[in-house]
Amino acid sequence: MAIKIYGVSDKTTPLLLLDDYQDFYIDETLEHYVDKTLHIKIPYVLVKEKIQNEGYIETEDDWFVIREVTVRSSDGYVEVVAQLDLEAFEGTAIKEYGYSRKKTVFTYLTDLLTEVNTQFGTHWSVSTSVTKKRLCPTFVYSSALTIVEECMKVYRCEARFDTANQVLYVNTKVGTNKGAYFTSELNLVELEQQATSYDYYTKLSAYGKDGCTFKEYNDGKEYVTNTAYSSKPKHYIWHDDSYVDAEYNP
Repeated sequence: MAIKIYGVSDKTTPLLLLDDYQDFYIDETLEHYVDKTLHIKIPYVLVKEKIQNEGYIETEDDWFVIREVTVRSSDGYVEVVAQLDLEAFEGTAIKEYGYSRKKTVFTYLTDLLTEVNTQFGTHWSVSTSVTKKRLCPTFVYSSALTIVEECMKVYRCEARFDTANQVLYVNTKVGTNKGAYFTSELNLVELEQQATSYDYYTKLSAYGKDGCTFKEYNDGKEYVTNTAYSSKPKHYIWHDDSYVDAEYNP
């Protein structure tokens, strides 16, 4: 199986078409939605500067975001760990989401995906066989991914993200929890270089009690941004009711 490697800001033109690799496997876990983690070892001479955190890997079935790149000097390989590409859901931050009237899970998630698609320029859609149950959950200060996960709990469903075709499948059961795959190796190898990018965001909004913000000290903006490493529009909402007013400490 050939694997495509992409850069941080371009998912249209692969930097490398890879068929020389080792120890390729994908972990799958199921807890309200199917999550996947890809592991692979690639000869360093093939990738060098072409592979980096927040870049992308495309397989036959899915897209993944690179989170760990570890160079091992002992064998000349790069160990890569990549997570299922859900950054559009992780990076869509919503202050309040819900309805006053009961809705089906299809309507609820279709409207949510409109928010995701608007922010990330994607074209996600919902496919579900759950059509009768109507509820009206409301969420505040959440990411779209958290809302999907909580919806699965409320509607008692499971979700699967088809990242290749951008379809969110929702059914009463989408698979079996296979658990995580763990290894324990006794042979020691020399760690030359390691870089990670878990929980990476470029935009942060912060709220205290009753929606308190710092905007009066930030040119009227309720958020701060940092795109020094990547221009991805990944937005995170931080909320803590223990803060009752904004305080400026220059």
